[in-house]
Formats: sequence, structure tokens, C-alpha cells
Amino acid sequence: MNGQIVQKLTLNKKEQKILADKLIHQQKGGILLVRLNFHEKQIDYFNSVIEDQNQSEKDKSWATKSRNEIIERRDTFNTFIRNAFDSVYTFSKVRYIFDKDYSAKDPGKNNGHFLNDQWQKDPSLNIGNQDFLVLSYTNLNMSSGQSKENFRVTTPDFTDVPGSIQIPGSGVLFNIKSDIRNIPQFRKAMIKKILSYQEKLDEYISKTSIED
Repeated sequence: MNGQIVQKLTLNKKEQKILADKLIHQQKGGILLVRLNFHEKQIDYFNSVIEDQNQSEKDKSWATKSRNEIIERRDTFNTFIRNAFDSVYTFSKVRYIFDKDYSAKDPGKNNGHFLNDQWQKDPSLNIGNQDFLVLSYTNLNMSSGQSKENFRVTTPDFTDVPGSIQIPGSGVLFNIKSDIRNIPQFRKAMIKKILSYQEKLDEYISKTSIED
């Protein structure tokens, strides 16, 4: 799984508090854009092998199996994250989009690619110029220079949001390569993760509203 590279915040604690207060109120009246996996490059590669007349039947069979496994894992992960949000998340409106269709440089392009209940692109789901944050499976750059796969909330340009409004325990969620034979546990863990995020947001907004 090759997730989006995310940049860490370089703000001090006071600056992070100010930013968190701003983002939480924007989020309450805005959109959480859930960026789903597609694995376009991998799928395109395997399709090219399958369609190449110069490839052996053995290689084509390997490519077909590999492509189908990627699609199965992808669809399982995407379905569970969407079901989890639809089941427990009520803090803000939600839109879903495949990672291959998301534009950070021109957010307006996203409006034609939001997915409806049938997983089809539906321009009627456009959000116009509303504020939004992005939740996706990512590669978070570590101080050591290495990257670690995470489940993160970011700003539209893929900068981490302050920890006080970040999804809890995102560094220990699950790897997309996790065994999909454990479907009941996987579904339960996903719902629990999103519920904990929902509760964290509700608690934070209640505190900031009192302080305001």
C-alpha cells in the first residue's frame, strides 16, 4: 500500500491550539472528505501484463491473480471504512473520493468525483467552496527519515492536523496488507476507530464552545 506522504506540523503548542480551534469549527460546518484507496498504478501494471501478447500464459495468470487480490483487499478496506463512517460518524457531512481522483492543487476538480451509494462518481454531490479536511491512509514521515503507514486526518494539502483533533491511535490501526480472512475483527476495529474519533471531536467542540 503506497499511501499519500503527509507533512508534520512544525507549530508550537500555542499555535497548534489556535489552529485546532479554527479547524474544528470549520469542520463542524464543513466536510470530511474520506479519500479511499484505488491502487491505480498497480492495477494498470498488471493489466498491461495481462494484455501483452508477448507475455507467457504463466505470467498472465500471475498478473491476473495479483490484480484480483489487490482489488479484493482494496474493496474490503474501502467498504469497511465507508460503512463505519455511515454507521457512527455524525460530526460533519462526509464525502468519499478515490485517491486517484483527488486534487490538492485544484480542489474544485474534486467536485466531479465524489462517490454516491453505488460507488459511482456523482457531480451532484459537489461541495462548492465549503471547508473540508481529508481522512486517508497515509505514509507519515518520521524524524528518522523513514515513513510509517498511518490512518490520518490532514488539511487539503496533506499537512497533519493538530493531535488534539487527530484520529486517536492512528499509528497502530491496520496495514492494508492485513489478513482479510479476519473480516469480523477488521469490521469491528474499523467501527471502533471511527467511533473514538467521533467522540474525540464532540468532546473538543464542546470544550471550545464553552471557552468561546
